[in-house]
Amino acid sequence: MARLLPGVRTVQATAPRRSGLLRSFLLGGVSGVAGFCSGPILGAVLTMAATEESLMVAGTMLAVYGAGMVVPLLGLAALWNRLGATARARLRGREVQVGRLRLHTTSVVTAMVLVAVGVVFVTTNGMAALPELLPPVVLGSLQTTVLSVSAAVPEPLLIVLAALGVMGVWAWRRRSAASADAPAGVPATGQDVTEEVAP
Repeated sequence: MARLLPGVRTVQATAPRRSGLLRSFLLGGVSGVAGFCSGPILGAVLTMAATEESLMVAGTMLAVYGAGMVVPLLGLAALWNRLGATARARLRGREVQVGRLRLHTTSVVTAMVLVAVGVVFVTTNGMAALPELLPPVVLGSLQTTVLSVSAAVPEPLLIVLAALGVMGVWAWRRRSAASADAPAGVPATGQDVTEEVAP
């Protein structure tokens, strides 16, 4: 057991221990409300993967679903790092006071968006009654084209090509970042260059 310095207390020792059915119920309720949009989709993907005969196809479906959940967050994080201090300050918003209430602009905008999404979900039966963006004929032709292409090309080849493409983009970004960080006159590979001095 690790020994602590005198006078140092852990967070677990100082934090109040709360347990019970009410806390578990509230945690489950919040999780259910927060996951009502991604839960059915995840269940459908898991069902399709479980009933798929090919393990490669099932793994690909799960990987694509995971990438769809993670890649947008990574893109937002990369975009946030590229923004300047002024743009970050604008996106963070500022505090406003309405009467006795002290609100934040980011919280107000987020609340308005959530209310609008809730109204749309209630009035359109979960967006099932919204007009389709593409006609059914176009969707059917696209599905037929995708199925014909996937039947002609082996699935492992597509996965290998996609992996090679991702690795190539990663290597290119890493090389460009290394060349940008290297000082002038010094090669990006880090090798020492000795100059020949004429006698």
